[in-house]
This record gives sequence, structure tokens and C-alpha cells, in this order.
Amino acid sequence: MRSKSLTIVFDSPDRIYLPGGIVKGRVEIVLHSELNIRGVKLKIIGEAKCEWMAGKTPVRSREIYLNSELTLVGGTGTKLKLPVGQYSYPFTALLPSEIPSSLGSTYGEILYYMKAKIDIPFAFDYKHEAKFFVLNLVNLNLYPSLRTPYSEEKSRKFWFLRWKSGPLTMVVHLPKTGFCSSERIPFTIKIDNASDVAVRAIHVHLKRKLKWTAGKHYIEEKTELQKLRFDGVREGQSNIVSGYCSILHDISFPNLEHCSIIHISHELHIVAESTGAHLNLHIRIPITIGDIPLSEDRNFSTSPENTGSVPSNDDSPSSTSLHNIEQMPQISADAQRYPRPNYPGVVNPSPKRVVRVQEPQTRSRIAHSATFVCSESTVYLCRKSTRVIRRYNQDLL
Repeated sequence: MRSKSLTIVFDSPDRIYLPGGIVKGRVEIVLHSELNIRGVKLKIIGEAKCEWMAGKTPVRSREIYLNSELTLVGGTGTKLKLPVGQYSYPFTALLPSEIPSSLGSTYGEILYYMKAKIDIPFAFDYKHEAKFFVLNLVNLNLYPSLRTPYSEEKSRKFWFLRWKSGPLTMVVHLPKTGFCSSERIPFTIKIDNASDVAVRAIHVHLKRKLKWTAGKHYIEEKTELQKLRFDGVREGQSNIVSGYCSILHDISFPNLEHCSIIHISHELHIVAESTGAHLNLHIRIPITIGDIPLSEDRNFSTSPENTGSVPSNDDSPSSTSLHNIEQMPQISADAQRYPRPNYPGVVNPSPKRVVRVQEPQTRSRIAHSATFVCSESTVYLCRKSTRVIRRYNQDLL
């Protein structure tokens, strides 16, 4: 039988919290023999970190969001004697309102966790860690420009030596550029082929790109979320194509607005595939995918109940708080608990991906960056002064 045990228990079973919310729980200690201690401490940590190899050079990054400590018992410098028994120390932690969502990946992660420690004199300290998750909802109503319809037109002429054809024109229209996971993305494509080159097919791709920066180094990962194919247009003919892309419910769309080393973006990529050796015609439309859909009321309020943030408590916490040098969150005795949404997991629908790695010509200092894992991805590891390219093809089990 173990002589002692240390556990962190959260009051929320799913351990999911919103920015500005309150994390409530308790530290439980079970002793089967008397123990001399200096104190019991609890630390809350939130950070983004990653690591990968650029050739033979390791590239690492770390960004701190939370780093505060509270002494639950002791801390006065004198030794305490805890007799045999069970002990429970409740705590609450108020999270900042500007922190990114939790994120997991192969090369790094954004994680939040509690770390409890029993400070034992002249012996190894007893420690325990427990993770919790932050879900920062994206409110599309905070960006009024997403309501505006979007149209883009591009044309191309084909030629070879002295031969030159008429233009191939493609116009793409979207009713808006902001969508949530419960919506479909409608689009209309108009093809006017006045050239002598037939359009074999029209492809529509819904893509995601995550970019992790680290000084002069960065790593990009592009993921194709959905692909559609429509019939082409023969020479001298026109056609109008209408359809929609469905946003997968089992893929997470984290809010990384308050993370400086990771940038996320989505786009609708439309390709008019030409026959022969001619270049294709491309249109890329940036879109935003969030959690709270655009309201039909253009005067939609941005109050906490609409933005998804947790309202403030009427009952203020007790005086027990963390050491707060840089205005870190406070820990106190009691706080109100709020219902939490389900946390979407990161899935890999397809096991295959292609990795392209670029290495700098000269070794540099350890840089900072990170990455995100999803399916059927193309990863670029780059630096501006890069000329050596190595391609790796691998299958994920």
C-alpha cells in the first residue's frame, strides 16, 4: 500500500472551460503514515510549446499564458506534521479572457494544467499534474465584414508562338464569408469559355492552413477538408455551377487569435482545369469558420451571453490568491460553476500525407515555432535562405 497519495479533482467532469471562466476543484491527500511537510502548493500553467528537427538542428518554441502559484498549506518556513488521514483543499482559478484554445499536435501543443506538490524536507517532493481544456469560441458577429457578399473574377488567355485564343473567364460568388460548423458554404461559379481550349473539370477545395512561426523559421501545414468536382465547359460555351461545401462536425476549429506563434486560416479554392499543357485558372477566397453563426440582426449585441464568454460572478472570491506579478489569474476558495460545451477533438480522416522539408544552408540558433496535425496534409519547413529541398513520403498507421 502506498504511504501517501496526491490527486487534483476538478468539479467539471469534462474539464472544459471558457476564457474568463472559473476553474473549481480540490486537492486531495491521503496519508497512511504520519508525514512531515513544509507545505502544499498548487500551480496553474498555460503554455504553447513545440519541437521538431530541421535537419540535425532542433527547433523549439514556447509561449506562456498562465504561470501562477498558490500555497494551500504552510509556506511560512516552519515544518508541519500531518497525521494519518484524508485531507481536501478546495480551490478556484479565474482564467484570463484573452487566451487561445487548447490544441494538440505531433510537433507541439497548447495545453493548460494544474500541478500540485507536497514539499517534503530532506526528501523527494510528491507531485501530481492534471490537465484541463480551454475552448475559446469564435463569434462571427464581432466581424461585420463577414456579412458582405464576395465576388471575384479572373480571366486567362492561351497562346502558343503566334497563336492566341480568346479569354477564359471565371466568376465566383459567395453570399458571405463567415460560417460556422453547423452551416454549409454555398457558392456559384460562372464559366465563360471564349477560348479554343476546353475546360476539363471544375474543382472546389475547402482548405485549412496553420502556420507556426519561430523567428526566421516557420512551418506550414495545409489540409484539404473537402473536395468537389463538376463537369467542365467546352470551347465557345458557358455554364453556371452552383453547390455547397459541408463543414465537418468532427474537426475542431480552434480560436488562436491570442497566440502569436500559430496562425490559422481557411480558404475556398476554385480551379478551372484546362486540357492539354495549358495553365489552370485559380481563384482563392479567404473565409472564416467560427462557433457562433452570424445573426440576421445586423445590430447583434456583443454582450457576454452572445459572445460565448463567461459572465462575471456576483460573489467575489476570497482573499486567498496566487502570487500575481504579471496579473496572472487568482485562486480563491469558492466560485460559481458554469455549464461547459463539448470540446471538439482533432481527428485524422485520412492516413496519408506528404511532407516537404526545407533546411537552412547554415545552422542557426534554436528557434521558436510549432505545428498542427490533421489529415492529408502538406507540411513546409522553410527559411528564406533555403535552397536544399528534401521530400519525404510517408504513410501514417
